[in-house]
Amino acid sequence: MRSFITDVYRTNRGGWSRFYAIFCIGCGRLLFYYQKDGPGPLKRCYIDRIVRYVPSLDRREYYMCPHCKVCLGFYEPYVKEANRPAIRWAVMAVKYNIISALHIPHPDRDM
Repeated sequence: MRSFITDVYRTNRGGWSRFYAIFCIGCGRLLFYYQKDGPGPLKRCYIDRIVRYVPSLDRREYYMCPHCKVCLGFYEPYVKEANRPAIRWAVMAVKYNIISALHIPHPDRDM
């Protein structure tokens, strides 16, 4: 089971979190798991909240699906939080499902 990261960002967003499974809208494959803090839509993913995977950005700092090579978003540090590293998603580029922490694979095994 995966436990939530608890820090100042989680506290500032009301103190509650949930895990998402993030999928490419083009090919439908799983990209990674993500801890979302607080309410609201998923506009960006903070790099420090991505679970078990570090996304690779191309030379122009675009995030491409590793399977179908479609551009899903781009690297954009979040200025309001001291330039916290984040991926800003293009509109309708990803889909996501809320999942239980029990469904996140063990860190020693493949996804």
